Amino acid sequence: MKYCDLHLHSTLSDGLFDIEKIFKTASKEGISAISITDHDHIPESGYRYYSDKYRVEYIPGIELTTYYNSYEVHVLGYYIKPTLELTALTEEINESRFKRVEQICDNLAKDNIVIDREDILKHKNPGRPHIAKKLIEKGYCKSFNDAFQKYLGNNSKYIVPKFQVSTEKGIEIIHKSGGLAFLAHPVYLKDDRESLNKIISFNIDGLEAVHSLHSAVDEEYFRSIAKENNLLVSGGSDCHGGIKNGKILIGKFKLPYSELKRIKESIK
Repeated sequence: MKYCDLHLHSTLSDGLFDIEKIFKTASKEGISAISITDHDHIPESGYRYYSDKYRVEYIPGIELTTYYNSYEVHVLGYYIKPTLELTALTEEINESRFKRVEQICDNLAKDNIVIDREDILKHKNPGRPHIAKKLIEKGYCKSFNDAFQKYLGNNSKYIVPKFQVSTEKGIEIIHKSGGLAFLAHPVYLKDDRESLNKIISFNIDGLEAVHSLHSAVDEEYFRSIAKENNLLVSGGSDCHGGIKNGKILIGKFKLPYSELKRIKESIK
């Protein structure tokens, strides 16, 4: 039986593996198809080279950061094209991250809490965890938890609001790019069926039922919701290159290839 992993991250966002290592690992694990869904990053043409080299089918993808009410909602887009609107949106999201880090560092500096921001800004996806690391290195905090409690919590005076794209708008832009939109790791909304139903009403195409955070019960639950709403099902490891229980996640949380076939058949 053939399997795929449709949720992976590379060094182009917050992953630890470069593009070639992802394809090489997928091939070694017997995965037939993958989608590299970097955060707010449009895939590049060079991926096809590694797809051919390692004989692993490649599906263009993205994980778009959106917001609905108090939730940060990640939307997976498959078979997207680099349209002007999607390109402009991802550029704005990514530029806002760098500006936000600068502003948080400025706010900390006003209270004589000075850290090396240039080192933080070298990251492709800088954020509060990188600031926390520097606060620990400089001796302002003892741990990440300490850093967030003292300086980086959501209600801290040092924190700057994030640039926000609505979930409905994100789904719309994915559709305009020729892609299909799926709700990533819906387990975060498991206890809020009202919000889940509202997001489904935004013409989302499917739910990510298979995920490393999901139990077998969770998977069955989200498959049943997908069936109730005539939605497609996707899935993947959400591997960022880390190791869980001594194993790399690629290939450990896999989706039957038959589900990918249904996704392909739905492309308009």
